[in-house]
Amino acid sequence: MSLVNPSAMIRSAFRAGRAVPAFNVDSPDMMAAVVRAASPSKRAIMVQCTQETLAVWGARALVGWLRHLTDEQDLEVGLVLDHVKAVDPVSQALQAGFTGVMYDGSMLPVAENIAATQAVVALARSHHAYVEGEIGHVGRDGEPQEWEQLTDPAAAREFYAQTGVDALAIAIGTQHGHYRGPERIDLARLEATHRLDPDLPLVLHGGSGVPDAMLPDLARRGMAKMNFGNQLRRLWWAALQEATDTTPRVALARAMHAIELYAGDRMNLLDPKE
Repeated sequence: MSLVNPSAMIRSAFRAGRAVPAFNVDSPDMMAAVVRAASPSKRAIMVQCTQETLAVWGARALVGWLRHLTDEQDLEVGLVLDHVKAVDPVSQALQAGFTGVMYDGSMLPVAENIAATQAVVALARSHHAYVEGEIGHVGRDGEPQEWEQLTDPAAAREFYAQTGVDALAIAIGTQHGHYRGPERIDLARLEATHRLDPDLPLVLHGGSGVPDAMLPDLARRGMAKMNFGNQLRRLWWAALQEATDTTPRVALARAMHAIELYAGDRMNLLDPKE
């Protein structure tokens, strides 16, 4: 079908107490695998890429490939530039055909984060595109632990009021690339943020590290979009390392199959079909 602004699919999931899975991919084969996973049930999904991925493959090439996949599988998919920290890459991605952007000003003072996000929102609106912001900071590999900053619910409400983003990533104890047990996930903070602004779809970063049993509960508490990336990479590498005695095409087929199964499992968890 087409690449679409994902705001409507997120809002629909939000109203139902469910969530849209967003898959961070690094290559065309990973992109194809998650699209194939969505095809049988026509579930709503988002595909996300970073600037580093675009530097390897090219924005227009990836947009063209995903358009081909969505047409072939008869799907609507949101395509988002993830964790961008400057305006120029946003403009380039939107011109290439991306349908959304996640602007990450989480390491800036709040006033500067708001101002920068406002500029991104204005630009994205001219392209009828989705914008996700972040308040608080979800940590990642290589960062000092003290950089992690859990979200203040009142600050989240003010951020949303001033920026008008379509969805907001908040920090409740998850971390990019690391497993976090249930005791590290601050459900009270999530509930307080959702209660202060019950119309705001929230976003979970670091979804690969959250216990599966918690994911549907987080969706019911307002997390309407959840990101998965690191586990896709782990599966991809594992499949390739186990296939060194065969051909690259066979190794890639195995990696794609593993990613397809994982992506389908995420969809079933977040949007079960009764």
